[in-house]
Amino acid sequence: MSVVALTPEALKERFEDARRTYKLNIGYAGLEALPDGIIQQVQKYNPHIMELELSSNNLVDLPDELAEFQYIRVLRLKYNQLKKLPSVMVHLQQLMVLELSGNQITKVDEFVAHLPHIKELDLSGNLLKEIPDAICEMPSIQVLQLENNRIEQLPENIGHLKSLIRLDVSTNNLRFLPASMGKLKKIQRIDCANNMLGRIPPSMGHLKTLKELNLRYNALDERYRAKVEEGLSRFLTFLREEEERERLEEIERLKPIGTQVGSYLEYRCKAEIGQVVKSETGQVVVDNRCWIRTGQTTTQVGKVLYAFGGTLVKNGTKTSDLFWISTDRMEWHNQVTKGEAPAARDGHCAIHDEENNRLVVFGGRNNDRKRLNDTHYLDLDTFTWHRPTTEAPPTPREHATAALWAGHMVVFGGHGSGARLNDLYILDLHTWHWSQPATSGTAPSPRQSVALCIGNGNQLFVHGGRNNFVLDDLFYLDLVTKTWFEVPTGGRAPPPRHCHLMAIHNEHAFCFGGYDELGAHTHSMYRLPVPYGENLTTSRPEWEEWESEMQYNKSRSTCLSEGYIYMIQLGSPTLGKVNEDEAEKGLVYWDVFKMAKLDVLKPKVLDEESLKPKNAKRLRIEHTITVASKMPKTFTTINPKEVKMMSHTEKFQHTFRQLYPHRRPLFLTPKNECGTAKFVCTTIRPTQMPYTELYELEGIINFVADFLHYEPLENPLHPPEYLASPMSVLGWQAGDCFDIAATLCSLLIGVGFDAYVVVGYGPRAIVVNDQTMMPFTGFENKKKSGNNGQNQTNNSKSGTEKPPKYQIKPRWVMESKFIKEQTEAALKKKEEEEKTILEQEAEKQKDLLDSMRDDDGEDENKGKHVHAWVMVAMGSRDVSQSLFVEPSTGQTFPLDKSPYEGVEFLWNHLNFWVCMQMPEPHSDSRADPKNISFNLADPSKWEFVLPENLPEAAFTLDVEADAKDGTPGTLRSIKNIPSTARQNPGSQKGTASPLRSTLNTPGGSTSRLPNQGSTPATRQDGERVGSAGSQTGEQPGGVIESSQIDVYVDVPPSWVPKLNIPRDVFDMRCPRGQKTTLYYKSQQEKFAYFGECSRWDGMMERVTMYKDEERMVVTEIREHFCRRKDNLRERKVYPMKETTIEYFDPGSSFGIKELLVIRGEKNVMDFYHTARLDGLIRREEYIGTKMIETFQDRDDRLVYRSVTYGKVEPGQEETQQAKSGRRKKRQEDVLPIRKMTEKFARNPEVDSEEDVAKRVFYLSEDQIRIEFHYGKDRVTNSGRVFHKDGHSHIVQVDPLAPRLQPSFLLEEYQRLLVAENDCMQSVRDSEWEVKEIARVRTNQEQNITLATPYYDIMQSKSEESDEEEEEKAEVQYDHLSPFLPPMIGDQVLNREQALEVREKALKALKERLIERANIIQARHDEETAALTKRQANYQRDRDQMTREEEEEYEQACEESLFRIHILEKRLKRHEEQALQKYFQLDQKLRSDPRLAVLLQPPRE
Repeated sequence: MSVVALTPEALKERFEDARRTYKLNIGYAGLEALPDGIIQQVQKYNPHIMELELSSNNLVDLPDELAEFQYIRVLRLKYNQLKKLPSVMVHLQQLMVLELSGNQITKVDEFVAHLPHIKELDLSGNLLKEIPDAICEMPSIQVLQLENNRIEQLPENIGHLKSLIRLDVSTNNLRFLPASMGKLKKIQRIDCANNMLGRIPPSMGHLKTLKELNLRYNALDERYRAKVEEGLSRFLTFLREEEERERLEEIERLKPIGTQVGSYLEYRCKAEIGQVVKSETGQVVVDNRCWIRTGQTTTQVGKVLYAFGGTLVKNGTKTSDLFWISTDRMEWHNQVTKGEAPAARDGHCAIHDEENNRLVVFGGRNNDRKRLNDTHYLDLDTFTWHRPTTEAPPTPREHATAALWAGHMVVFGGHGSGARLNDLYILDLHTWHWSQPATSGTAPSPRQSVALCIGNGNQLFVHGGRNNFVLDDLFYLDLVTKTWFEVPTGGRAPPPRHCHLMAIHNEHAFCFGGYDELGAHTHSMYRLPVPYGENLTTSRPEWEEWESEMQYNKSRSTCLSEGYIYMIQLGSPTLGKVNEDEAEKGLVYWDVFKMAKLDVLKPKVLDEESLKPKNAKRLRIEHTITVASKMPKTFTTINPKEVKMMSHTEKFQHTFRQLYPHRRPLFLTPKNECGTAKFVCTTIRPTQMPYTELYELEGIINFVADFLHYEPLENPLHPPEYLASPMSVLGWQAGDCFDIAATLCSLLIGVGFDAYVVVGYGPRAIVVNDQTMMPFTGFENKKKSGNNGQNQTNNSKSGTEKPPKYQIKPRWVMESKFIKEQTEAALKKKEEEEKTILEQEAEKQKDLLDSMRDDDGEDENKGKHVHAWVMVAMGSRDVSQSLFVEPSTGQTFPLDKSPYEGVEFLWNHLNFWVCMQMPEPHSDSRADPKNISFNLADPSKWEFVLPENLPEAAFTLDVEADAKDGTPGTLRSIKNIPSTARQNPGSQKGTASPLRSTLNTPGGSTSRLPNQGSTPATRQDGERVGSAGSQTGEQPGGVIESSQIDVYVDVPPSWVPKLNIPRDVFDMRCPRGQKTTLYYKSQQEKFAYFGECSRWDGMMERVTMYKDEERMVVTEIREHFCRRKDNLRERKVYPMKETTIEYFDPGSSFGIKELLVIRGEKNVMDFYHTARLDGLIRREEYIGTKMIETFQDRDDRLVYRSVTYGKVEPGQEETQQAKSGRRKKRQEDVLPIRKMTEKFARNPEVDSEEDVAKRVFYLSEDQIRIEFHYGKDRVTNSGRVFHKDGHSHIVQVDPLAPRLQPSFLLEEYQRLLVAENDCMQSVRDSEWEVKEIARVRTNQEQNITLATPYYDIMQSKSEESDEEEEEKAEVQYDHLSPFLPPMIGDQVLNREQALEVREKALKALKERLIERANIIQARHDEETAALTKRQANYQRDRDQMTREEEEEYEQACEESLFRIHILEKRLKRHEEQALQKYFQLDQKLRSDPRLAVLLQPPRE
């Protein structure tokens, strides 16, 4: 277009066009500058110019007055002489199109970035060599034309132009393009022709909106040129492939070189200490070292491992930091996140939501020791935290475990407030709604820290965990049917563990790591086949130990994911270990990363020693030795008294070994659990427990047998190397025969029994605690103990009754010889039955012993199995017969009828005795308990370590009985032994023992002490002092001279602290709360009474009887319950007979005492008649035929009622329903009654002729029959029969009685009809009650509720107050929750909703305040009216009132005035506080973040 002279007329014409079109065209005029005053002239015509055309002039700049055109949207300055951008353009903020092509611009100023609305920028045809970064900060630019310049490089951040659609950089000097061009998400056209490009950034392969790419006339290499010619789509695909190739090459270049260690690759992890990163608040310096911690979650996402939260070992504080490490770079990063981060916590659970690429976190425990139930998720693309609004969340908990299933987060178990949990919650990750599905089947017990994983599509596997104990069971839940199944497994199963991992890979479950029962880290791995579609409950898969190739590490965190095992740890033997002191203080970070494929790992090759079952006691001992510093000081030290005793026992042992080399070494100084040798007598710690159950002999024996888990000796042919203290044994709830015997002996001696630990030999059945060949005798023992208690009670009662001093001669009573003979025959028969029972019991005892001994069979070690048991001597605590007690089972045996095969030695807390009654002098000789004497004071039979420490109630076999018939004699107390024998045991039976003689020789030592038991002591003046065993103060015999006692060895006190069993542990009753014992054709299960290990149904014992020896066919099940709210005490089930019997304690529903149900045949109910209004004792229902009820103590003297049913005939149904007075829905609900019978007890106040004994209502025959009681000395009774057709039949026994009148009979008949209706109504009520009882019992069994003992409640409250003392103060009432509308996920309230919520909350408070004021005012008015009335009555009656009535009136008035005064003050205070409460609520609502939208100005 040619240049046109700009005359005033032409200029005015253009001004007129600008007024009409808002466009001013001053182009193509050859102007070197805009004429003066032109801006003011334009404003007169149109001050809102939107487009200014200045092209094809010679302008070198623009005047500042141009800034007055604030509405310019388009500015064209093409083909001028501009060498830089005019500065006035920075004021043109509405500028959208800027054309500057064909100028001489060499540089673009930075202020171009301050033009926020620029959409098109044309800088083509200039002299630009570089483009400033400021252009990349223009958010709205869509078209950028830079062609025909001298540009050599584009800005690196050009990818920030998110709105760019077209880019033209053709005809420049570009040699490469920035990699950020791949971020131009909206770009459609790129022209790069006529440059010097050699390659294209591979990131551009992700430009999905690109439609045109011009790369002609460039220096592209052959590969790029060939791909360009194939078309745009193929070229972009090629670029993406190139990007992946370059990425992998970069990874390989930067990736640290791993060290192959077995199946694992080990990498050294790096961490930058002072890295500067950007955050929402600016630049921050972060420490990328991931310090070791506990309680964190480790989640593997692809090749990145995330570690969140946990408690730092170095300072014990919880954290909410997020660390991640990539398997490509092996560098730790402390990720700076955005959004609302979760509170610092540990014990939480986390999963990776693959669909949305986010990390979901739930629960845990914060720094305030408060358990949490909040849910957060982290967007892993933007690292932004969000807290969605969830509905119906689980209760606060820690140590729960979670897994991802089909877009849902599945959470199981955990530790809540005061209890562990076994509930299951599912979180929908789309709607953020929690749900708790109803499950069926055998659910796992409450537990925490389980291993959880999803396998086979819809199966949730749960393994191990811990409650009061560490568990090892396996369950799975079908997530479709919501049914739990317990998986019985075999093989080499994992030991109990918690905090471990489990994952499913290639239809196998891998279980790794965790903590064992002793709290130690374990690095063992196990594998279990779980084939898809196979029924795991019947296939019984077998565990197999897998070679994890792991060694112990101080701190390690592991993750199983997608067939790999990943772990981070502290150092390694290959890459170097960390400083132990720093690791102990937590001043180190995880610096080694290991990974391996699960498929590469192999089964563990076990040698013969490893295949043997691990001795649990040895593992406990090894663990205790490692923590010996935490044990009491006496466990690891030896005081001077113990040193002296150890020296004495060493000499005794040495001498014994020399004299009897064929004998077994004495068990004098075994090591305790800390590895310290102690004198065996000091291991016993007599203690009386504060429980009444542990005072009697039977109670203590049964408790120890149930409470402690029996473990066979590690070497059955030798005593154990370690003898643990009773304190540790009770803490472990486990031990071998020596440990349990010492513990039982401590408890028995503590309550006054004379008990000893006996060491000898036993049959294999006892040594291994195998009772499968012994019959179960629990029922007989209970019955026997109950009878004995009753007999003792009767005997005690009869013994206390004294006959009166004067008695009247009894009246002679005539007796029938026949009855007397019958009574004598019955007594004789009863005696014969009792004798037969005793013989049967003796035979059973013999069979029992024979079964124990015959069980050894062909055992080559028969008679060599070492065993320890307890002996309780007669005399103390009214023990009438000395007994052997088997501590593992609680069975007792007389000394001459025990199954034991030999005795070596015995001891208690006072002394140690060695049996010297071996039949033959060789190692296989055994002193059979049947043939030996237990006279512990006889040194020829028993050698004692401490001669004068004899027991208080030592005993011996009756020597005279032995001499007479050669049979074992009875035991008698040591007080019957001559005192001379007690003073000098060596004098008894002639000579002293060789061992004692040797020890008493010069150079030897003796341990004779003043008597601590029954041996008399000597005072300083030589006079004998009596003892418990003496009858008088003096005893015949010589006095022990001081010269006879060479050395005094004082028995050290027990090094074991006083024993203690906490109440909750005591009530647990069995190890882990459950104990199962197999007997011959029977099985006994015992359960904890209380606590977390108790059963949910309150069952404390279950005995199952079987028909066969394999225990497959059940014949009877007996279950005992406690703490049931329905008062169920016992249940007997006979499956083969389809019979169930239930026994209830008083207080049960309907007063039921016993309930017998024979399915489809009979129901029998016994009741506590005093708990019922009708006095019902028993109800027998023969289904469909008859029902019988018996009563007691009724006012109407009814004792019996029966009803006989008939078959339903056609047409009778409606009649029976009408008679019953009830409408039934089904025919079988109402049975036709054929006959009803009632019987009554004798009423002595009524004549027998009028006292009804029996009433029979024949409904089917329309007849009523009544019978009266027998009169005195009469053998017949009166009766009457009434027919409904008007006939009657009278039987009158007394011929002299007046004849009954028809009117009387008619009245009586009318009364009987009423009685018939009442009886029928009672029958129907009974029928309804039978059905109601069945319904209630079904409901009670489906919703079992247990009563919680007081100390359990207090313990829970104590735990809550101890662990969550801050929680109650922080948890406040949410004033908005009742008024908030339903919200999903991150949804927030809008302004209208917020206003509505605020108004509703304030209105509710106002209504409550007004209601409260009205209540107070009403009470005030009521008191005032009552006072006014009382005063009016007083004024009316004051002249007639007594002094007492006046005092009563004055007192009542004072009380009324006091109450009125209080109410007035309360009303006044309420009025003052009402406004304050209203104001406080308003302030809370203003500060509530959910109503923050109200503080923002409303939008127009």
